[in-house]
Amino acid sequence: MGRLEVHRSGSGFLLGWFFLAVSLLTAGSAVWSSGYNADRRWAAGGIAIAIAAGSYLFGLRPAVEEESALLRVKNPLRNFEVPWAALSDARVTDVLLLDTSKGQIRCFAVPRRRGSRPKGSSLFGFGQSLVMPVEHRPVLTVQSGSQAVAARLLELAAEYRRANEPAEVRSELSVAAVASSVFLVLGVVIAVALW
Repeated sequence: MGRLEVHRSGSGFLLGWFFLAVSLLTAGSAVWSSGYNADRRWAAGGIAIAIAAGSYLFGLRPAVEEESALLRVKNPLRNFEVPWAALSDARVTDVLLLDTSKGQIRCFAVPRRRGSRPKGSSLFGFGQSLVMPVEHRPVLTVQSGSQAVAARLLELAAEYRRANEPAEVRSELSVAAVASSVFLVLGVVIAVALW
């Protein structure tokens, strides 16, 4: 059972690492700064903990992992394991939606992206003639990255679907995500109480 591909939001992943670095700088500032009293240092430490936990939960953790036996979805707090036989549809609204035998699963790792416009077309039509011959009009058949992921998942479901495969979708809370949520709340409480 090898992993085929991992889908995640590139900008969310980069922002997660950025805010993790910010939290480390904040923690370092809290430890080594001499201009603050102890309460301010604890508040800065609480802010650093909250930023680190939030960057993990919302930037680094969300992913959609393809495997040969199943599809694993890691949302901020829950993990889903979807056998390929249980996947009936994948479409994109504001996020990737998977229709399974258990119901709908929203995948926060693959947000909707707008496709780019063809060269020469403008957003509101400024700079273009109002009357344009049909053969010169730009064709707007653009598929976004999230729509390509949905199409790929449906192709893989058709390829890996087995006749007598159990189609039970497993859902569980992630221990690491719950711990990060606790640290997020704890950091905010410390920061607010001591600031």
